[in-house]
Amino acid sequence: MICVSICAGTQKQALHDIAQSAGFCDMLELRMDEIADGRLGELMACIAKLDPGKLVLVTHRKTKSKIRKVGTRTDQFAQEKAKAMQRWEVLQDAVRRRAAYVDVELEDGDDEIAALKDLIRKNGCRTKLVCSHHDFQKTPSLKGLKSLYQACVKKGADVVKIVPYARTAEDNIRVFQFLTWAKKQEKDIIAFCMGEKGRLSRIAAPLFGAAFTFAALDERSAAAPGQIAAKDLAKILGILERTGA
Repeated sequence: MICVSICAGTQKQALHDIAQSAGFCDMLELRMDEIADGRLGELMACIAKLDPGKLVLVTHRKTKSKIRKVGTRTDQFAQEKAKAMQRWEVLQDAVRRRAAYVDVELEDGDDEIAALKDLIRKNGCRTKLVCSHHDFQKTPSLKGLKSLYQACVKKGADVVKIVPYARTAEDNIRVFQFLTWAKKQEKDIIAFCMGEKGRLSRIAAPLFGAAFTFAALDERSAAAPGQIAAKDLAKILGILERTGA
């Protein structure tokens, strides 16, 4: 499956990108941390109107914006806490709206993840929890990738997502080895490499057992380094499927 990341800066642009992307993917990821004035209900309603069966993944990464240096340390702590609470409220809202997936990070607190899992159970387990880890510096050893997988499972993941950074073309091979191992485990797996040298893994990951891979509407709107345009990725995967690769 191909998932297109919607990470436009505004609600208006996000709605436009959804309309442009829906025909070239199996799932849409709503990056609510990137859509400054994002209204989840409206975005999901737009997707449902375009394609009632389209899967939706809701992601809200921890914000990296700087806290304004005003007031006391207590004031700054309160701002950070408010941002964190808003993030979890968005993910909880996604569960209530029956998003197919919500994404949490391996580094997130156990209590917050447990509360989200409890809400998922109360809502009939219609939403699956993706536990993700991103390494923006390197690709760990195969042993390290397996360790990260187990840590995500321990957090309560239904789907494990491990995305390292490719420094060399050989890093793609390590991820393929990891996928071959992971697909024999009990959880769905997503794994590929970021970066220009990781493009091969984005294309081939589904062939090695990845539940889905990520693409962008176009090269300009990529949510991560090395992300491929959805039209191009769909064309390449279609050719590989026809040739039995």
